[in-house]
Amino acid sequence: MFKKIFLLVFSILLLTGCGSPIIKKSPELAIYDNMVNRSLLFEGNTYRIKEKLRKAKKGEKIVIAYFGDSITNSVVLKNPNDGFAPLSFKKIKDFIGNKANVEYINSAINGSTPVLGNTIINKEILSKKADIIFIEYMALDRTEQIYRASMESLIRTCLNDENKPAIVLIIPCMYKVSLSQDPITQLGKYYNLPVISIANAIHPEVSAGRMKSEEYFSDFVHPTEYGHRLMSDFIMNYIKKAYKNKSKKDYIIPPLMYPQSTFENVKFISAKNIQADNDGSFVRKKTEDKMFPDIIEYLPNTGNKPFEFTLNANNIFLITHIFNNEICNVDIYINSQKTKTLNLEKAIDGNSEIQSFLIYSSDKTGTVKVGIKVPDEESNIDFTEPEKIPEQAENSVKSDDNIISESNFPEEEKVVTVNKKNKIQKNTVPISFYGIGYTQNTEAKKNGGK
Repeated sequence: MFKKIFLLVFSILLLTGCGSPIIKKSPELAIYDNMVNRSLLFEGNTYRIKEKLRKAKKGEKIVIAYFGDSITNSVVLKNPNDGFAPLSFKKIKDFIGNKANVEYINSAINGSTPVLGNTIINKEILSKKADIIFIEYMALDRTEQIYRASMESLIRTCLNDENKPAIVLIIPCMYKVSLSQDPITQLGKYYNLPVISIANAIHPEVSAGRMKSEEYFSDFVHPTEYGHRLMSDFIMNYIKKAYKNKSKKDYIIPPLMYPQSTFENVKFISAKNIQADNDGSFVRKKTEDKMFPDIIEYLPNTGNKPFEFTLNANNIFLITHIFNNEICNVDIYINSQKTKTLNLEKAIDGNSEIQSFLIYSSDKTGTVKVGIKVPDEESNIDFTEPEKIPEQAENSVKSDDNIISESNFPEEEKVVTVNKKNKIQKNTVPISFYGIGYTQNTEAKKNGGK
């Protein structure tokens, strides 16, 4: 039904232009408009967004950036250009008019979390002078403080950037699951930011029987092509409202909402540029990844010596490769003392092959010597291609074996994650990492910290 409504809306816009339709709204159009309006949970302070749009309407260049996970990356779509990011970018350009001089950036990473996002926001977005930033992450219905602290740190890093970008938070939703929208919603409200909630728009329509879940979802989380078109409409709904309702003053950035959010303004050092004290049993290589073109990779059977570097910092993050099986541990040493073991298992953070882990944190900045070492019992792993799990075996594993198995969509590829006892005991690639992120507090800067 909703696809028909969408086509009706689209046809009217073609006939009447982008202004208000000259015909009386039908009940179907009213339902669609209500859904679109519901998507805007908070409008927030509109000062920056209107300033950026007015700048663009004058013909001055602006940069529009999209930052998030696989939804922003148009995963499962046959044509990536059908994703909400490129669609809404084109609509914003049309809204600006024929003087539009707009650059498009999409730095989404499949399976990304705010921890990884906050580690690379300076590198990927702010260094390119982004003017409008759309940030999309799944609702943080989890207990770890690191996720909430990273999301708040990411927001504050953007708000405090010298280019004063406008920020728009987008919260996606899951198939037949009502995730808590907090704390992203709370952070948006606290910082007076716009929040676009997909659940707020979609779930009432599904509950009322006016929309089928399969119209929006292609699997348990990713939107269909139609779902992405809806998301682009939700964004344009905000853009048009914000342009009409300009706030008189810029953001007043409040104190921290969460005291643990001390990861603002992370600096990134690529694998190529880490000045190591000792490369140990690791080697530096090139990759085909445009975002992370360099990698530091473990070499088995070379004595299992640690990779060591010294840094002036109060927080240090390791951006590393994530694996499909359980033999993927890394020991972290701080000032020659083992402090933790990272389990680089893909099940930790969804389906990403790249994640960021906090490996050191202190209230004060100081000189820190870091060692990264594979546990001795795993130092001679046979890095060979794993055996493939037969599809019949996948289907035979029961739900109490910790599987995500959404087979409600027979035309789509089934997503299956098997628990530890069914995993292959070999890695497909050696343990490796792409770089490090670090922060330095105010005291360190006064003392000449880099």
